[in-house]
Amino acid sequence: MGLPSQLPSTLTSWDYCRAAWISRMAHALGWFNEEECAQHHAAALERAQAMYPDWKSYASGWLLGRAAWSGMVGEDGEGLAALSATLLSHPTSPWLRMPLNP
Repeated sequence: MGLPSQLPSTLTSWDYCRAAWISRMAHALGWFNEEECAQHHAAALERAQAMYPDWKSYASGWLLGRAAWSGMVGEDGEGLAALSATLLSHPTSPWLRMPLNP
């Protein structure tokens, strides 16, 4: 897998992404209304902003957390590393338009 060259000190960005995903699924199932879903996303964002200085460090933690969770290696990991690299560099990426800590 394309692990970050400098390993992150925490993998909690993976947890924040999972929490947001679970919130979206709960909304899709009708368990959360739109406002509740947005509140959970805002809480995850607030925690991420307190933990990570920028999207690059967030992505490093997410990649390693994802690898630890799934045991992924090889091409699967390379694809996710490439996706993270695109999010960090593509001119229309939301990560470039909206810094993690403005």
